[in-house]
Amino acid sequence: MNLPGDSRTFFHHPGANALLDASSFDIESLADRNFKVLYLGYLTLLDKLDVMCPDGRTAAAHLLSHTRAHGIVTCVDLASFKSPTYRDTVEATLPEIDILFANELEAELATGVQLAGEADVDGMIRAARILKSGGIGMGVIVHSPARVVWCGHGGEHVLTPEPIPTERVISAVGAGDAFAAGVIHGIHEDWPIESSLIFGTRAAAACLTGYTATDGLKDLSVPASPPS
Repeated sequence: MNLPGDSRTFFHHPGANALLDASSFDIESLADRNFKVLYLGYLTLLDKLDVMCPDGRTAAAHLLSHTRAHGIVTCVDLASFKSPTYRDTVEATLPEIDILFANELEAELATGVQLAGEADVDGMIRAARILKSGGIGMGVIVHSPARVVWCGHGGEHVLTPEPIPTERVISAVGAGDAFAAGVIHGIHEDWPIESSLIFGTRAAAACLTGYTATDGLKDLSVPASPPS
């Protein structure tokens, strides 16, 4: 099925994600085993965690607050779909997120900033700053196929991903997840954010060379030291 203006179409059924709530996580056990990072995806597609609590925060925010209290870094990813509660859900969760991932479409939905395209760095920075001002602990990553923007409390960084020959691109399915996985690996290893972003873009590029979300990643080697 093809829709005008869309590169690919997802038919989504919540399944078990609709039942995911705070009781699904044993944060104490994770902390006891020295887990360093919790990655939650996708906010705005998790029925019980997206719910707004009486204090104006989402159930996800309460879970993330509990996680941070145990010394675990919280990373949250968004989903690309239009919803009347999208922006409210994100804003009510921001104060308990250490690192937020958002592609250019999600950044628009979460902030109202209209981007001129995948290479609109100024627009991406504006959106990232708005999200950071909502209480983000470490920083916001707004990414597109053409650019990656980091907006953190220690400064901002813009990265242009290394080009990949068109003939090598098979499918974009999973590229955003591969990017997030690469960045999170760098964060876990205490790499500089610039190196983490580079590794994320290389993981995404590798993903593009396969039909599924993992086919292209089989030959991706993990560097012993931060890439530059």
